[in-house]
Amino acid sequence: TATIPRQAHGIDRIVGVDGSGVRVATFDTGIATRHAHFRNARLRSCEGFTTQPTCEDGFGHGSFVAGTVASQDKQCPGIAPN
Repeated sequence: TATIPRQAHGIDRIVGVDGSGVRVATFDTGIATRHAHFRNARLRSCEGFTTQPTCEDGFGHGSFVAGTVASQDKQCPGIAPN
């Protein structure tokens, strides 16, 4: 049976499942591409859905959503960091 430890931020995680080989798309306000939690993330493409001239997240919500999925921070990992 799989072990499902509770993470500090309240998301259950199945040990050994890290998102490897999975493609993820989010549609939101952008992403803070230089944020430490996304240091090694591979951003394949970015289309603007706001009036901002770039995909940098000027609102914060898109970065929050992207972090929930792909944060690579050891203390606050996303559900699919790889």
